[in-house]
Amino acid sequence: MQFKHRTILALLLVLILAASCLAGCTKTPPKPDDPGTQTDPGTQTDPNKPDDPSLPDGAVRATSVQEFLDALKPGAEIVLAPGTYELISVLEPIYNDGSDGSGTVRINDYAYTTYTGNYYDLHLTGLKDVTIRGESDDRGDVLISSLDPFATVLIFENCENVTLSSFTAGHSVVPNSCAGDVLWFDECSNVSLTDLDIYGCGVYGTVFRRIGPDTSVRVSDCEIRDCSSGQFLIDGCGCAILFEKTLFNGNSYNVAYQNGPSCTLTFDRCEFENDPGSGSIDITKITYTDCLAEGIPYDASVHVSTVAGLLEAIKPGAEITIEPGTYDLSRDLATILAENKNWNDTHPYTRIDKVFDGYELIVLGCDGLTIRGGSEDRAETQILSSSKYADLRSFADCIDLRLERFTCGHTEQGDCDGDVLYFENSRSIVCEDLDLFGCGMIAIRANEGTRDLTVRDSSIHDCEAGPFIFYQCEGTFEFDNCYIAGSRSGGFAEGDVRPEIRFLHCAFGERETAAWAFTDAFFDDCTFHVIDEYTEYEDFTFHTASAVKIPFSADEISDTYWEALFMTDTERKVSRRLPAWNDDDSYTSVSVSFRADGTGSLYWLDHDTTFKWAAGPDDTIAITDMPNAQASAALYVDPKCEYPDMRFLYFNVNDTYCWCVH
Repeated sequence: MQFKHRTILALLLVLILAASCLAGCTKTPPKPDDPGTQTDPGTQTDPNKPDDPSLPDGAVRATSVQEFLDALKPGAEIVLAPGTYELISVLEPIYNDGSDGSGTVRINDYAYTTYTGNYYDLHLTGLKDVTIRGESDDRGDVLISSLDPFATVLIFENCENVTLSSFTAGHSVVPNSCAGDVLWFDECSNVSLTDLDIYGCGVYGTVFRRIGPDTSVRVSDCEIRDCSSGQFLIDGCGCAILFEKTLFNGNSYNVAYQNGPSCTLTFDRCEFENDPGSGSIDITKITYTDCLAEGIPYDASVHVSTVAGLLEAIKPGAEITIEPGTYDLSRDLATILAENKNWNDTHPYTRIDKVFDGYELIVLGCDGLTIRGGSEDRAETQILSSSKYADLRSFADCIDLRLERFTCGHTEQGDCDGDVLYFENSRSIVCEDLDLFGCGMIAIRANEGTRDLTVRDSSIHDCEAGPFIFYQCEGTFEFDNCYIAGSRSGGFAEGDVRPEIRFLHCAFGERETAAWAFTDAFFDDCTFHVIDEYTEYEDFTFHTASAVKIPFSADEISDTYWEALFMTDTERKVSRRLPAWNDDDSYTSVSVSFRADGTGSLYWLDHDTTFKWAAGPDDTIAITDMPNAQASAALYVDPKCEYPDMRFLYFNVNDTYCWCVH
């Protein structure tokens, strides 16, 4: 029995040793994330292999372009193994194998390729809740590129909740020789780009098109570099776009265009290197927070104390504070242009133009711009012009402008042809706490394409032709708590399209009240000057303040005909000289006839109304039987008039009255 036990033990020992030897002679498989196991991205393997314990549940590793395409579906998390994913090497054979001549070949339900005759684009469409990320912590380990210089690297269309992270994307061709973009998002929502290296030489690093409101775009911890046309293009978006902790380096332009709905653009802790300082930003609102430019803290707000400093500071998104002082714009513009005859060629946002007796400044395509005076008292910052023919400030093709806390006008009196503020094809303009004065022709002139102007807490006075003229403008033009006085006449709105004009809590001077042309403006809580005189009526002047009611007999009224000089609406406090052309090109005149038989007729607003009349009490003419109206009349003389015996008829209908002569 003892022998048997020893034999069994010996056999067990032999089996254990044999098993150990076998195990020692077999190589242990490397871990999945061992670099030695990486598959050549050009090869094809089955992405539907069993779950990899090194990846999150449901995530799929792709090691080739084809595996990447096969893994595309809603909800997918695609992890790209280190390597280069060259798209054209796969897209070209796919297209050639499946082309029917239409220019489009469907790859699967969520991807297709297009060919326009010289390049292949990859379109990813209809994806929702999709993540595409590099496997490595170093974004440089994964490169998605195109050797095709005209192709956009990745195009996302109608996708929702897209997250891209931890890889590099760009064109593997000679810089400045291509016309393709890098990442393109069209009609997508909620896009997140994190830890990406996006490089040209493509035209734009990132393109965001038609991304609507109630959604967002977030670019964080990325680098966008060496793009031949610009860092980004924003077109037709109404969303909030955030660039956070992102480096912009070596791009040819700092460019964003906004066409369509409003969009907000925020730069938070971003850095700008090798910034050429040119291009155009056309966004409703731009915010910079803790940003650096060439290593220096960058803030959109700058302080200037010279006209030259002001011009150099003008760029999209800038907040410029002008230190208190007096600035002769025309004189200093002449000096600047004399020192640099090529100024207009080297400054994309400003232009200096020569006028008859000096120079004027035009600001071009500069959006999100704020210019304000450095003192709480607007009188301490004066921007003046000694040129009578120069506009003080002109803005063309600008959006989201703010002008605050300064005085602006012409120093030379007499005949002139320059305006104070001029806007053309600009919108979303706010003028606050300004003092605008002549002798310029117009204080505020808004021309074709201008919309949505707000002027508040400002004074507009003493202009040669009037406080403002609006031509072919749209939207809402609102004046709130403004003093408008001392100009030759009231304002005008002209053209086939006109804005809604509103005056809130405003005070008007004598001439603005007497010769107001905005017949369809809205007034609320406004104060109008008592109309004392109406000048330039042939060879006499009539003063209502000194007019005296006189007695009369019925015989003196019989068979008389009267024509109105002007008409005043006491409820709206608006006066018009008569006769006058209306906004719709119709003609308005008012006349009154008294017949000897006690009847009369009123021609008013293009139709006749009959009535009965008689000499009434208190030196009045009693008007009765006028349909749908209450009317009264009286005779006056003006002792201050050149003809003190000349009689004027006061005729009142439903609180609108006319002064008439015969």
